Amino acid sequence: MLSNNGNKKGLTYVSPSMFYKYTQTPLAYQAGKFVRGVPRKNFETRLSADSGFVYHWDTTAHAPWRYNASKKLFITYDDERSIAEKTKFVIDKELGGIMFWELGEDLYKDGLLDAIYKTKNNSQ
Repeated sequence: MLSNNGNKKGLTYVSPSMFYKYTQTPLAYQAGKFVRGVPRKNFETRLSADSGFVYHWDTTAHAPWRYNASKKLFITYDDERSIAEKTKFVIDKELGGIMFWELGEDLYKDGLLDAIYKTKNNSQ
C-alpha cells in the first residue's frame, strides 16, 4: 500500500516480480523462501493459467498476485493496471516521481513504462 505520510515530495518504488516457495497456501503473512524473479516480458509463458498459475487482485495493495497450488509458488508483481493506479496516486498526492525496477525486463511495447506515460498524459 502506498502512503506519502503527508509529504508532498518523494518517490514511489514498484518492486519486481518475485517467486516465493511456500509449504502451504500463502496466507496470514507466512514466511516464504525466495526462489527467483521473472522478467515482465516472460509472464505470458512462465505464469500462464496453462502453467498452473491463478490470477488474483489484492484490493488493499492495488496489485495482482498469482499462485500455483500444485507447486506451492506465489508471485507478487505489478501489471499495467496496478502501475496505472499507483501513477494516479503519485499524481493525486503530488509526489516527486515514480520508478520501477527494471526497464530491461519490461515489455518492449505496452509495458509498465507505457502505462505510466499514458496515465500521466490522461491526467493532464
